[in-house]
Amino acid sequence: MASYITIVKDDVVQRIDALQKFRAEIPSVDIGQDSEFQKVFRESQMLLELSDQQIADALLVSRPTVNRWVRGKNLPHQGMRKPIIRWINQQLSQKLKLLQGNTHL
Repeated sequence: MASYITIVKDDVVQRIDALQKFRAEIPSVDIGQDSEFQKVFRESQMLLELSDQQIADALLVSRPTVNRWVRGKNLPHQGMRKPIIRWINQQLSQKLKLLQGNTHL
């Protein structure tokens, strides 16, 4: 049984590492460029394991709007991108705290 705990712990450590690296890269991204913002948004959703609906509820937009952002079909106005990135950073911090608490298995 100890081998299963090791596998789970290794997975958590890998996820923590991926989240930390991603969060460190965000400040260098030019969110004014549509492709860059879309990439950060899409990767954030995957790393945070959030559904379109969860993001929509948090950002007070519709689920189809989030889906268009993820696919790069339509993106938020330039003035809304910084608050969205701030929200992403907050979510990354919360996820990291949660995962770091799970390394003590």
